[in-house]
Amino acid sequence: MAQYPSRVTAAGGAALAVFVCLLGFGQSASLAEGPRRPNIVLIFADDLGWQETGFTGSDYCETPNLDRLAGEGMVFRNAYASAGNCQPSRACMLSGQYTARHGVYAVGSTNRGPVEL
Repeated sequence: MAQYPSRVTAAGGAALAVFVCLLGFGQSASLAEGPRRPNIVLIFADDLGWQETGFTGSDYCETPNLDRLAGEGMVFRNAYASAGNCQPSRACMLSGQYTARHGVYAVGSTNRGPVEL
């Protein structure tokens, strides 16, 4: 003979399901109130000098969105580039290493042939 759940068992199961759902909503609300992480926007541009944006005083290049971001946020003014072209900087960002560690110094190959003494 097949066993069917009684109405009491079904009602108890429904009440338990509602209780678990409400318990989950309370936890998600308390987790949402945790510490806020900072919003960081890193703008990484090729061939853009520090003096070529509007917020640094340039009249030549129009950069209204960068100017607005700089006015409303924080501008990082001290930087160091270990190489004078774009590829080593990209390799630093992708690898998390200094140029001397990852060895990328040029856009193309740095192999210039055998060294003659």
